[in-house]
Amino acid sequence: MVPDVGVQEERERVLLELQDLPDVVLVVLRERVDGNVVARFQTVLLDVGADVVVAGVHQIDLPLVGPVLDEVRNRIEMLEVVDEDGGGLLVAVLLGDLVDEVQRQRGVLPARPHHCGVVVLFEPAAGDLDRLLDFVLDRRVVVRSFSLAVGVIDVDARREVVAHTAEVSVREPIGLLNSSWQPQLTWRQSIRENASDMSVHIQAVSMGLFDRLRGDDAGRVVFLGIDGVPLDLVEDHPDVFENLTDIAETGSGGRLESIVPPESSACWPSLTTGVNPGETGVYGFQDREVDSYETYVPLGQHVEATRLWDRVTDAGRDATVLNVPVTFPPSTRIQRMASGFLSPDLDAATSDESLRDTLEQFNYQIDVNAKLGHDDDKTEFVENAHATLDARYDAFSHYLDQDDWDLFFGVFMSTDRVNHFLFGDYATDGEYAEAFLEFYRTLDEYIGEIRESLDDDTTLIVASDHGFTELTHEVNCNQFLAEEGWLSYENDDHEALTDIDDETRAYSLIPGRFYLNVEGREPEGVVPQDEYEATREALIADLESLTGPDGRQVCKRIVKGETVFDGDHDDIAPDLVVIPADGFDLKSGFSGKDAVFTEGPRNGMHKFENSLLYSTDPDLNLTDANLFDVAPTVLELMDVEYDPLEFDGSSLTWVITCHALREDRFYFLWAQKRI
Repeated sequence: MVPDVGVQEERERVLLELQDLPDVVLVVLRERVDGNVVARFQTVLLDVGADVVVAGVHQIDLPLVGPVLDEVRNRIEMLEVVDEDGGGLLVAVLLGDLVDEVQRQRGVLPARPHHCGVVVLFEPAAGDLDRLLDFVLDRRVVVRSFSLAVGVIDVDARREVVAHTAEVSVREPIGLLNSSWQPQLTWRQSIRENASDMSVHIQAVSMGLFDRLRGDDAGRVVFLGIDGVPLDLVEDHPDVFENLTDIAETGSGGRLESIVPPESSACWPSLTTGVNPGETGVYGFQDREVDSYETYVPLGQHVEATRLWDRVTDAGRDATVLNVPVTFPPSTRIQRMASGFLSPDLDAATSDESLRDTLEQFNYQIDVNAKLGHDDDKTEFVENAHATLDARYDAFSHYLDQDDWDLFFGVFMSTDRVNHFLFGDYATDGEYAEAFLEFYRTLDEYIGEIRESLDDDTTLIVASDHGFTELTHEVNCNQFLAEEGWLSYENDDHEALTDIDDETRAYSLIPGRFYLNVEGREPEGVVPQDEYEATREALIADLESLTGPDGRQVCKRIVKGETVFDGDHDDIAPDLVVIPADGFDLKSGFSGKDAVFTEGPRNGMHKFENSLLYSTDPDLNLTDANLFDVAPTVLELMDVEYDPLEFDGSSLTWVITCHALREDRFYFLWAQKRI
């Protein structure tokens, strides 16, 4: 085997670029083996001190690779894996101290311990790409909390794909809801659809290839939710947010993309489970029963996906959870819980009598009295918001100090209430602008005091579930549908979805969710299945034509439901979701309104694009961070085992780069561990 010209230079270039990266994961992918590529393969195995290498080798190429493997035989373990259908041979080469765990999961006792990194190789016979993906994604080997990396090249079919069972990220974004608004796809869908296009090159492989093996020193996390706090507010007022600003400078800070729709009732279930509403089953403040026009207010009992604190508890760790929205009734299986928003009272919201008694001592209340915000004089409302904030901080501080927790998860929701009733004053320098900023100055001080109370082994994360902006007009969506001939009622006395008549073609639920009245799906559906797309396009056109009193277009984006909702509970997913332009708050009541555009007591509204995340961990990668990323990030920081395929997001603890030595046949991808 004689290497071609340039191999030595390429090797030196790679080693030079890798030498400053600790805990490097090196992934090598290539096409059919020949002498030149074998030389590179040998270079990687012998000369690059990587923790993980993934390389593709065809069955028929094993004789060529054999001499290389013989040279490093003392460092590798050869396993033959045949899929359950008896198909083509999958060859796995594993190097490392985690081989023992792999073998145990396969029912094989290790012959000897291993102390190196890990090398994983999967490659099918030509044409077996789909079956390989089925095997790996559905029946994969899991090394402790992390699935093995997968590298696949099917040369004969001219398809190329790199996958890791935690994340796939390509130059044209796919999968999770993002700023490019690409369709949400399942793992297997995203991999296979892109595998057919040779122009699609993978840029990233997710974190999660190693266990940090901290043992008894496993990480602890404090998560503080600040409901509805926009990133711009913090960045525009460093004098008000001195502590968050310092966290951003010494740790990490940046934008966190919310979900569709950006409403707390849907956002918190997604943030705390890491999956979209199609999996949580919660789409907003009001949801529709399946096969019925009856609606209900979703509570914690309606959340179908597994919560973060349940995963922590299942791992034998302790979780204290206080005031998280949509968690009623409280869980009694975790260490301690006080349910938040939508809980009827403190007695019902607490998981045990001791917790209730302690919270009562702090004058703890579940939520701000929002009715006070309807008054022209907001003085009493501001006082109540401060009292709620103070009591919440007192309770948090008490249990942070007294509980032996591994995960502390608490939410300040009074921020959302203050934003709804005072954000307009802030935006226009109105009467309560200073009171608004003073409230946030107090919140920031409390965050700083909590930060100071934590030891160096505890990571603090502060995040909001959605952003905020000024509200100028409420938009009565069902009134608009009625005026445009989409919605009608059985009589003049109507106040609920059950009051629509059998001529209704579309209706809306808060916030900005639009449903077609489809035959066979809704009880009295009138839109034929074969006219569904044409009808939906007509509704989109009407919504796009809607302009406000100021002449601005109301709908900033109109999203088709199937592009953002996917899961076992997507049968009540809306057909369309409207993301409004700033200033237009979408309402969906069924009682009669005199006009499409009205004004109410609120002057602040939710915003999709402007949520935030700050952390004392300086190495979080917040590029294109999503609400779904929070749960796996917390689990990763805590060393809690999890299946990455169960999440729509991925941990923010890794940053991935890509380097192509020869774009036509040879790729290096590596990930620097961020912890």
